[in-house]
Amino acid sequence: ADPSEWVLKEAISAVHDDRSIPEALPDIADLLTNNKNKSEAVTRRLLSANLRVGQKKNAVRLVNYAIDNSNSSAMRAEALLCLRDWNRRPFVDRVEGQVRELSKRNNESTKLLVEKNLNKLFETANGALLAELIRLCEKLQITLGAGQLLVIAKSDTQDLAARIQAIQSIKKQDPKPILNSLITLAKDNKPSIQVAAINKIAEIEPQNIANILNELWTTLSTQAQQAFIYSIGKNSSSEGDKILNTAFSSLLNGNLSKSLELDVLVAAEKSKNPNLKKQLKKYEANQSANDSVSPYSSTLFGGDTEKGKHVYENHVAAQCVRCHNAGGKDNQVGPNLTGIGKRTDKNYLLRSLVDPSVDIADGFNVNVIELTNGKSIIGRLKDQTKKIITLISPEGKPQKIAATKIKKITAANTSVMPPMGAILTKHEIRDLIAYLKIL
Repeated sequence: ADPSEWVLKEAISAVHDDRSIPEALPDIADLLTNNKNKSEAVTRRLLSANLRVGQKKNAVRLVNYAIDNSNSSAMRAEALLCLRDWNRRPFVDRVEGQVRELSKRNNESTKLLVEKNLNKLFETANGALLAELIRLCEKLQITLGAGQLLVIAKSDTQDLAARIQAIQSIKKQDPKPILNSLITLAKDNKPSIQVAAINKIAEIEPQNIANILNELWTTLSTQAQQAFIYSIGKNSSSEGDKILNTAFSSLLNGNLSKSLELDVLVAAEKSKNPNLKKQLKKYEANQSANDSVSPYSSTLFGGDTEKGKHVYENHVAAQCVRCHNAGGKDNQVGPNLTGIGKRTDKNYLLRSLVDPSVDIADGFNVNVIELTNGKSIIGRLKDQTKKIITLISPEGKPQKIAATKIKKITAANTSVMPPMGAILTKHEIRDLIAYLKIL
């Protein structure tokens, strides 16, 4: 390997990235064994190369890398992620986001390899690495005992992600002892542990969760109360209907926490209970029929910033990060959102999401360029001179068009962003608003 980190990174990238050089990938994969490079960009590509080559020795190499605690925890977790993706179809390369075609692999041999090294992996794993190891076992159908998982879940010294994943990986077996432990975990001082425990109780005892937690749920965190309401709305029961009817009456009287409004409304919409339907009609009658934002007013409170960040960065249909961050400075399709939470209030953010054409940020309306050859191009007008017009495409790529080729430019009073109400659920909108507010 070249001693220059820059040269090494560029050489590895040339082989791994874009269309790649398939015949050279095995050589890149071989570099992982003696890799001491501190650059995550280099290491990620070496790990990815082993995944893509996909031979038994590559799987062994990934396991050994994950066991070696002299490597960074983040990259060891990445090695386990590569093993989890070993036979994924379709496979999206996490280095670049490219869809790759993987060779046919034997999942059983990967499972046997991980099982053989399971004790070593658990002995050297902690934090996010432990959480990823539990996910890998679940993916490969390696059974971890409920007792072992509950020890991790109950341990305050374990990383939060590992505790949550341990709860999520518990299977429905010997319900009573598991249920008692889950009720204890529902009282944990960490809201995310409470939520994981409630979701698991709902999975194990869907028709009985309302009875199990009816006296406890109001004492829990907002996030846990939201999870409980969602669960009793999804799994109808007489006790659950009683709780929802009481909560909806509080909503109509103005006594319900605003952070729970959306959850109660969604549960009522799903319910077949006649009293809930009657209360829902009463609520809807008080909403403005001419206001496009009014049906979403319940999304203004109670959002989860972490979930909102995930929506912003990863939602395939919404593609928020692609339009607002892609393309580099001045080449974004949408405005830079840095500091948006300090410059605006939640009402503005909600209106911008569900009815984006009402208030378009300066310079970000759609322009339609009619060309002399009869074709049309749409995008954001970045720059215009007598000779050249620069247009930013919906993909964030600048395109220069000679003025002599342009027949007409029409500035449409329309945002390039589609109404998010048609793409995101109300819960996702609520979380996204919460995230945008902290930017």
